[in-house]
Amino acid sequence: MSTIEQTQQGTLDFVSQRIGPWTENATALTLTTEDTTSLSALLSDAQTKFDEAKAAWNEYRAKVDAQAEALDALLGMRGREGEAME
Repeated sequence: MSTIEQTQQGTLDFVSQRIGPWTENATALTLTTEDTTSLSALLSDAQTKFDEAKAAWNEYRAKVDAQAEALDALLGMRGREGEAME
């Protein structure tokens, strides 16, 4: 069984929750200041990219839903008053 949740957000959360203690105990964990600084910067970049990708996905889904609604409206015109549109 893995300690890190097997999702992108789970991985980000795992590191985010531990970066403070890892930084505070760097020497005991045989980490350098550079290691923890680098890890913190990588975490920040990864979280930013994840948030941007999620926002883009949500925007994409909204546009797909709007397109589907527009198509449904178009197809709904076909059956009006028993006549097909020409």
